[in-house]
Amino acid sequence: MTLYFVMGGACNGKAEWVRSHFCLGQYPRVSWIKAYECSYYDWISEDSTDSLVVVEGIEYWIRDLSLQHESDKVRQIWKETLLNWDQWEKDGCKRKLVIIGSDITRGIVPVEKADRKWRDDAGWTFQDTVQLCDRVDNIWYGIGQRMK
Repeated sequence: MTLYFVMGGACNGKAEWVRSHFCLGQYPRVSWIKAYECSYYDWISEDSTDSLVVVEGIEYWIRDLSLQHESDKVRQIWKETLLNWDQWEKDGCKRKLVIIGSDITRGIVPVEKADRKWRDDAGWTFQDTVQLCDRVDNIWYGIGQRMK
């Protein structure tokens, strides 16, 4: 896979790091999808003509899936999504997809069962994302650290 995964804490500069690191002006068509503003089921279509697609806030899509499915199914759907995105990249000349996620797995364990499940599902799907992506960067306070 050639997908990129950028993760880190909330409000730690992930989006700005992506804007700077990927020099968005060099791409003829860029889409920036905010997962917290649209449904998981509205994600990019295979016929997208964009050369760079950034998907920000995947933890919100994981929450949508977590509320609807058991954890194994959430992971299966997410892996299929990653494979579809990888194929989208391969099908087009110079296509790139950057996935941004906030790490919600640290800190105080949520009281509500659904929130705990979301946290667990996010941790597992982030692990799956790291395994399937070619490059992973962790951003803390605007500073990127390449992990893979």
